[in-house]
Amino acid sequence: MFSFREKIQTFLKPLSQGVDFEVTYPRPEFGHYATNVAFLRAKQGGGAPNEIAQEIITALRADPVSQNFFGELSVAGPGFINMKLAQSALNQGLKDLVLGDLANFGQNNFGGGKKVNLEFISANPTGPLVVVAGRAAAYGDALARILDFSGFKVTREYFINDAGRQVDILGRSVARRYQESAGLKVDFPDDFYQGDYVVQIAKDLQESGIFSGSVEDFEDLAKVAQDFAIEKIINQIKETTEKFGIKFDNWFSERKELQDSGKVTAVLKELTAAGHTYEEGGAVWFTGTKFGLEQDIVVRRSGETQMTTYIASDFAYAKSKAERGFDLNIYLFGADHHGDVPRVYAGVEALGLGREKFKIILHQMVLLKKGETLVRMSKRKGEVIFLADLLQEVPVDVVRFFFLMQSLDTQTEFDLDLAKELSNKNPVYYAQYAQARVRSIEKKIVAGGLSWRDQVLGELDQPGQELVVEIYRFPEVIEAIAKDLQVHRLTTYISELAGKVHHFYDNHRILTGREEVVFETDGPGNMAVLWASAEVLKKALTLLGVSTPEQM
Repeated sequence: MFSFREKIQTFLKPLSQGVDFEVTYPRPEFGHYATNVAFLRAKQGGGAPNEIAQEIITALRADPVSQNFFGELSVAGPGFINMKLAQSALNQGLKDLVLGDLANFGQNNFGGGKKVNLEFISANPTGPLVVVAGRAAAYGDALARILDFSGFKVTREYFINDAGRQVDILGRSVARRYQESAGLKVDFPDDFYQGDYVVQIAKDLQESGIFSGSVEDFEDLAKVAQDFAIEKIINQIKETTEKFGIKFDNWFSERKELQDSGKVTAVLKELTAAGHTYEEGGAVWFTGTKFGLEQDIVVRRSGETQMTTYIASDFAYAKSKAERGFDLNIYLFGADHHGDVPRVYAGVEALGLGREKFKIILHQMVLLKKGETLVRMSKRKGEVIFLADLLQEVPVDVVRFFFLMQSLDTQTEFDLDLAKELSNKNPVYYAQYAQARVRSIEKKIVAGGLSWRDQVLGELDQPGQELVVEIYRFPEVIEAIAKDLQVHRLTTYISELAGKVHHFYDNHRILTGREEVVFETDGPGNMAVLWASAEVLKKALTLLGVSTPEQM
């Protein structure tokens, strides 16, 4: 099933003279669609843009097929063409929706079966997932659903950072609390993890009886505590993500898959063989300046341990993805990792993995708002609000939708009071209720033995026309997200469609009668518009991982 924009592009392409034009959305008062084809033609071949625009309009009106598709066509600004669709086109579009198969409406094959590795959340296993991880979780899962819907084959992956300094500090933090609970007087450095969950893990370790050595042997205790804590926290993370509606296809362990397997060492050897490393001061450096970095970076530290750095693991991880045959590798990083972005790209280039196959997206922080108070968080200091705790207070549907309402490059405020509110002020409730209102009428129609699909649809009024146009924007929004990965486009679309559904519902009668339910004069046509809208709302909400209750 086509989208209106696809149809417009088909009409304009023969008149474009090969320019790469756009079909966009103007302000509602100017029409349903707009195009810059005349402006680009003038730029390419000369001539007055407005005259070229008028020439294109004349050609469209002369063609018997396009003249029945377009209503008003007008020139605006420096050669832009505003387009309003004809009543006949909108009526036919509605009939196609109602009488056709809506199962695949909105789906496209933009991905063409390409394999995508989508890595998201990947928080260090040094504590339960915090609220900001919820933003990455909601975005990553929704993007995976949309890419699958768009013809990609997506693997959802969680990278477990179970090697390196942070998990070492975690083990030492738990060991100190273990010693403390055993009655030893210990110091607890400021850079250790301070949260109550560390105390609980130490208690659980004691009760497990796993550690059989001397409580005073700190180094042995810390090693056991580290492994115990990582396993416990990873299990907690899995429980939280499953409750959030996310199922990862792969949990990728840095320690097992990269360190113990020797892949990090192998990558460093490969870089050295290619002349991309050198030794200085006992450390091994990557020649990052050859690949656009401001300075070279250490990939193996000096000293007795000769430990590799986390960026060396990042290089090996990228290599692993390439070896597994993914056509596109998408990383979702928190804003605090912005410095890692150019480094990873530099490693990808140095290893010859294909820069075009790697895409790193940054997401900004989350501020939790309670009343007029904004809560700032720090995992290290123990000043955190865990995602699992938020999910105890707020439904999963609401949390997911709220985290997807804004572009990832914008810091977001999660309004806890609004999230709990069951009213039209809550955008999730507003969207779900729009769909549920239509389902309620549908049940009455079925109970009354009425049928509306086989009845001839009348002329659409202005709100009906606007609703049909909005419905047909769904596949256009999905395709746009598949191209630019901006998931918030869909939450914006859902809110706009829901608003039009509520307005139409409140101002158009479908049924009448108390003892016997019958259709109003325009009831079948009005029901057709509402039903198609509800179906698209259901599809859109499902792609975000949000439920669609039929009764509220």
